[in-house]
Amino acid sequence: MESPPIWRPVPALAVAVLGGVAMAAAAWLGPRGWPIWLVPLAITALAVRSTATPLVVLWAALAVGGAVPRLIEDPGKLSYALSLAEALDLAAMVAGTRWLARRGNAVVLAVGVGCLRAGIELAWSATPLGDEFAWGLHAMACAPLAQAMTLLGVTGLSWLVAAVPASLAVLLCDLNRVGAARVVSLSFALLALCAGIGAGRLEQVPSETVKVAAIGPLPGGEAEMRGLTALAAAEQAEVVVWPENAITLPAVG
Repeated sequence: MESPPIWRPVPALAVAVLGGVAMAAAAWLGPRGWPIWLVPLAITALAVRSTATPLVVLWAALAVGGAVPRLIEDPGKLSYALSLAEALDLAAMVAGTRWLARRGNAVVLAVGVGCLRAGIELAWSATPLGDEFAWGLHAMACAPLAQAMTLLGVTGLSWLVAAVPASLAVLLCDLNRVGAARVVSLSFALLALCAGIGAGRLEQVPSETVKVAAIGPLPGGEAEMRGLTALAAAEQAEVVVWPENAITLPAVG
């Protein structure tokens, strides 16, 4: 397997910054908004195209990106503890993806990154933190297969969030890797699944037609307007509008 050329420091650091910004944006949009998809893409891209140093920078950028919104919102001890836990979580993602990139073909890398994310979240589900670090949380509101895809917490959705960008990263950064042709079909299949999930969940709001009848001032006064109201009701009007001050209430003295 021919390795791709190593990125120079500037583009490698640019990808690391992109990952950190995406992590911060996902935290700001809460919980885990759509920019979280860019995080595994950045991790996988650097895992196949950089030396170890940019990966360390990426890990630091991701940890800071996730911590800053949390600490601004609630600068307490719990937030610091969660930020430290997330830093360990991200360290496992970066190290595991690097290991897969150095040893696996394209399909193993893409599928492995998804399994790595799911495994980490399964471990989290056994702690009081639960879904705190679940990358798939944002998809719960727009995925029709959310319950079926869930293993524990939202790990099934998080598998997609990690595997799809990993597949795209291989296509963009390491097309000569063994299995790259197969990962093309894999990535399109996963993207189609995600698109179907999102489209299927959108609630179809039934369109409702309300029949309204408007009655203007008439020479016959209130009696004539009541007659026309009865006629409108017979025509299945649901709302009947009378002119202002059409009825004069007797004075109470």
